[in-house]
Amino acid sequence: MRACLIPLLLLSSSYVLMPDYRNMDDKHPIFVEGFYRQAKGATIKNTHLKGTKLKYSEYDAGINYTYTLNPEHFLNLALGTYGENLNWNANPAFLGKNYDYVVGSIGFTSLGIENWRWSSATVLSFQTQNFGIKESGYISIMFWGEYFATNHFHVHAGFWGYTGVKNIYFLPILGFNWNYKEYEVAAIFPFDIAIRYKPFKAFHMELAGKWLGGPYRFPQRMNNGIKEFKNGIFELFAPTTELGLYYHPSYHLNIGVSGGYTYGGWLLVRNSKNKDTIYYKFKSAPYAAVSGMFKF
Repeated sequence: MRACLIPLLLLSSSYVLMPDYRNMDDKHPIFVEGFYRQAKGATIKNTHLKGTKLKYSEYDAGINYTYTLNPEHFLNLALGTYGENLNWNANPAFLGKNYDYVVGSIGFTSLGIENWRWSSATVLSFQTQNFGIKESGYISIMFWGEYFATNHFHVHAGFWGYTGVKNIYFLPILGFNWNYKEYEVAAIFPFDIAIRYKPFKAFHMELAGKWLGGPYRFPQRMNNGIKEFKNGIFELFAPTTELGLYYHPSYHLNIGVSGGYTYGGWLLVRNSKNKDTIYYKFKSAPYAAVSGMFKF
């Protein structure tokens, strides 16, 4: 069995602190990782607020530990933080701009079945501002199987989903990854959609499809909601294409810089009862990102 040509820096920045099921190294069981993205102001294109600007940034930082139970079974633990800054001066629903979360997760990986890698994980997250677990927390779960059809071609199947902040949402995990020499193609919905090229030992390039706004359809409690939106709920979603360059001079270090462009997107707002939905749609905008990982 063979891992992907280019190890993923993050399982996915859109799936906050999901334990890295590919880290199964009993000699280097601890690693820290993080990313930061900053998007240029996107123009609102509907409602009476058309023409106003919405600026957005997000970050993620965490520490991961893999405990080897035996050569075929591993326990994955992660603890960290995730945050967003949503700056829209014309926001009619809420005044709060910063949204920070504590995130903890536990996962299990098994190689016990020949030519298979099975992974499961549970993640708990909640806001640190004004709200506790009951008001802002959510639990997500993942079950993921990877079949090593050949040394170069793997098939993936499973599911990911969450419950919390008055929502329940599930998505299938489905796809494949293929690698040959310096190339890799990954089409694993919804975690990893990318083409990677490694021209040199210490560098690789990546063209990937991602999105901004945390996990897909990630519901969040508003800070300082206005009138009927007091303790309301919002979601932000912006699909993107991102081009990145990653430098990994040693087994221990991986750093990257990237830039991308959103294909528009939307900010959804609802009241505290999860009703009276309003969509504020915005135009495309560029963004930049940095990321890093260090293994001990």
